[in-house]
Amino acid sequence: MIHFPISKAALLFTAFMGAAVSLVSCKTDVSETYEGTWVVTQATLPGMTAMSQSEANQWLGKSFSYDTERAQLAQESCLTPTYKRETMSEDAFQAAYHISRERLDFEQGDIIRIELQCSDNVARPGQTLLMQDNIVTYLPWDGVFFTLEKSENDITPAEAAI
Repeated sequence: MIHFPISKAALLFTAFMGAAVSLVSCKTDVSETYEGTWVVTQATLPGMTAMSQSEANQWLGKSFSYDTERAQLAQESCLTPTYKRETMSEDAFQAAYHISRERLDFEQGDIIRIELQCSDNVARPGQTLLMQDNIVTYLPWDGVFFTLEKSENDITPAEAAI
């Protein structure tokens, strides 16, 4: 058996590079609460809306999926989405949506608004989410607030494309 001398520097370099490769290959970021597949379960029409209750009910069962690489907004795809997260006070929410938080079952405290921007800049249903973690999530569109529930079959759009 032939032995080759290895310097301490070479040994340390090899160990360091192995550790670096291991860290890079592990996914360490935590997914956002909005990531995953959501299903429309209810439609709330609080006042003047652009659709009737019958039209809003046609949305029941539609799914919307969000992740960092791709979003699937019902039948529309959004590649390379960007997300903007904003914390809204009760007053800001009331001013923006003209509805009280109680009417939508939000609890006391801030409401999170997630705005999704697609590369083609076309407005689509599902680009705005209103949520309080682990309480309730809504998709507002045309004056209707669609209740979203996280799907049991929760796969991301990028995983579905594989």
